[in-house]
Amino acid sequence: MSKISRTDPGTILSKAVEYHGFVYLQGVTAKDTSKDIKGQTAEVLAQIDQLLEEHGTDKTRLLQALIWVKNIRDRDGMNEVWTP
Repeated sequence: MSKISRTDPGTILSKAVEYHGFVYLQGVTAKDTSKDIKGQTAEVLAQIDQLLEEHGTDKTRLLQALIWVKNIRDRDGMNEVWTP
């Protein structure tokens, strides 16, 4: 049977789950919602970087990302941070 590795498991969810070399993350949100879209995006990406690093990978190996923004007009600001 394949090993399942969980990061910070809770009662229902874990922050990350690794299975068969794939890392699945729970929804990651900004902790400080008073920041603008760029600040919140940078905060979320830092959290994602940390979780992926714990599993020996990074965002250059992403297969898929679902991104939700409250206001679609913020997309350009989010993309400035998301796209180096």
